[in-house]
Amino acid sequence: IGMFIGYPPQTTPFSQQGGICSTTTFVPNPQCSLPASGDNQRIYDVQIRFNDIGIETYGLDNIVKTSVISDNTYGILAHAIFIGSEIHPQYGTLQEYFNSGISVSENIIRDNERIGISLEDFGTSWWQLSQQYWHEVSITHNVIERTTNKKQDVGILVGGSINGIWAGWGQGEYIVILNNTIQNNGDGIFIKYGGFVTDIVDNRITNNARYGVR
Repeated sequence: IGMFIGYPPQTTPFSQQGGICSTTTFVPNPQCSLPASGDNQRIYDVQIRFNDIGIETYGLDNIVKTSVISDNTYGILAHAIFIGSEIHPQYGTLQEYFNSGISVSENIIRDNERIGISLEDFGTSWWQLSQQYWHEVSITHNVIERTTNKKQDVGILVGGSINGIWAGWGQGEYIVILNNTIQNNGDGIFIKYGGFVTDIVDNRITNNARYGVR
């Protein structure tokens, strides 16, 4: 792995201060996390190449900007983690939140063998929630492509589960995919799970071998 941020979830509580755990209301096993570990990291102006995974994150609100992520097996894997819960103020039902809030902007993401950007394990977007639990994924102004004689099978995957349990049960974190050039991949954008609140706006999606958006 070129760069690894945060702690992967586990089914038992962390010994470190700040660890929290979900119930099994929405996921098969408790998901315990350390939300304050690996949050608000800034990755600017770096080249990350020739790794199995370029960047893997288990944190909140990280930013990847103006960098080159190329020639890895996976470019960026951004995992949603459990960040807290509350009771719905009107209906009295439990709401649990799994989010990442990653921002990926102004990068060149090229020739990663399997996936350019994978939004992993995506979970929840509730219509009524407290401000502290609001997080948005944004993928903006990137070039996401494969070049001649190279392979990038999927440009952007929404709701992947390569390394973890998909925590989704019908909806996903709010995602904005805006003003990107997505070209010459196998699929440009593949919404596998949790695409209920995904906005795909003003992108140039061309010459992908199978689908532009599927």
